[in-house]
Amino acid sequence: MLTVMDDEQRARRFGDYLLSVDVDNHVEPGPGGWTIWVVDDDTMDRARDELRTFEQNPNHPRYQLAHRPAQAARVQQQHRKQRLAANYIDVRTSWQRMRSQPVPVTIALVALSILVALLTNAMMSDQTPVVAQWLRYSPSPQRLGFDAILSGQVWRLVTPIFVHFGLIHLFFNMMWLAGLGAQIERSRGSWRLAVLVLVSAAVSNTLEHLFELGLDVPGVFRFAPGGFAAGMSGVVYALFGFVWMRGRYAPQQRMGVQREVVMILLIWLVVCMMGWMPIANVAHLSGLIVGMLAGWLPVKLGALRQRGR
Repeated sequence: MLTVMDDEQRARRFGDYLLSVDVDNHVEPGPGGWTIWVVDDDTMDRARDELRTFEQNPNHPRYQLAHRPAQAARVQQQHRKQRLAANYIDVRTSWQRMRSQPVPVTIALVALSILVALLTNAMMSDQTPVVAQWLRYSPSPQRLGFDAILSGQVWRLVTPIFVHFGLIHLFFNMMWLAGLGAQIERSRGSWRLAVLVLVSAAVSNTLEHLFELGLDVPGVFRFAPGGFAAGMSGVVYALFGFVWMRGRYAPQQRMGVQREVVMILLIWLVVCMMGWMPIANVAHLSGLIVGMLAGWLPVKLGALRQRGR
């Protein structure tokens, strides 16, 4: 509080003058008259000096003419408040709202994977169930190639992601799918998640199948026996790469993974690629690359467009 004046017009005239010399203030009615409040403590000394000068000659023209610049200053303040309000994010409310949003694509992917696991007993062996024969990349592990897809069975580009080697394989893939997929779907929408899943599945399945045709690197890449790679892990690595990049380069989208999780998944990827685990390493690596590009490239291009403007 700077001072109290018994005359409203006088108080507002001085308040306008203070505002015109960049001393933000409020004039409010109070018990003893009209109170002038200074907003910023750092400007209080300046306000006291101006008050002493004002009291010596309150009718000086500079006080009479302060109304118009004060009005302009108030308009600027209002615009600044509106810009701040537009950029303000209530993190607690936004997270609560995101948690309540439905995630139909994520739920559908988990449900389909569990259904296929029940139909195939979640195990692949020489006695391959008919359902798995229709879902994998090639109808027969003894006849690798692209004949079925080229003949029109294009679903095989994607459907191997629903077939899993055992319940442990299924459980961990579904755990990562539910967490990462829900983040993307709530933040970026269902159709973006669906596109990312379809693209990463097609790319990782196709590249893995190419290596199963005999393009493996001894001592570096090893694959599941029988020439049949399956599972959601290539897509999971794509989702991880996408969320990882968006958390780093677009944090306002409220996605991200903890540093410990990043280290675990990257170390697991490297360990598997060293040949210690006979799993679909190419699918993992290619899925990760697809997800990282999908997460980073649009943000980078958007920043370049902003600079161009």
